[in-house]
Amino acid sequence: MATFREGDYNTVEAAVELAPYTIVKHNADGKAVKAAAGTDLIRGVVEKGGKAGDSVSYARVNGSGTFKVRVGGTAVAKDALLTSNASGLAVTATTGDTVFGRANVAGEADSVVEYDKLDTTA
Repeated sequence: MATFREGDYNTVEAAVELAPYTIVKHNADGKAVKAAAGTDLIRGVVEKGGKAGDSVSYARVNGSGTFKVRVGGTAVAKDALLTSNASGLAVTATTGDTVFGRANVAGEADSVVEYDKLDTTA
């Protein structure tokens, strides 16, 4: 019998330690790891952190509503399309990047900003 999962969140095992508001993808085993590039297949943003082996919940990119994400090494402008840097933190997307959201407010490096979920390519 086929099963399905409703909702805007997914819960999987963390392959590495993940901080809250980190951008994640799945590794080959289907476990959550930090996204490492704007071109990664981004799955979502971690709600609460966890250590390797813990179950972590993340806000899916194809869900609805808004969520929060930590900004990477450079500031993002309000309405910027967001993707991941090498540390799993939000940066402004460039052409060809996977976009997971649009910033609702501007944010400085290491701040947490609210974003609208968006699943597209820059």
